[in-house]
Amino acid sequence: MTIEIIKKYPNHFYLISYSGGKDSVVTYSVWEEALSQIDNPPKWIINFANTSNDTADTYREIKSLPQDKLNV
Repeated sequence: MTIEIIKKYPNHFYLISYSGGKDSVVTYSVWEEALSQIDNPPKWIINFANTSNDTADTYREIKSLPQDKLNV
């Protein structure tokens, strides 16, 4: 379904919200898989709301994301 939406709206800008939790990990995984199957990927970024109260594991997870797409 993600691929269908991206193909239907190729000029839209996509914002992927990411908290570092299990739901965000799954969402980003689905997004990555969809992008790998599209010839001309749309413009997109990952948005992480830094509360400065997250665990060290969350910050390690955030550092593993593509830094050129990360908006903190």
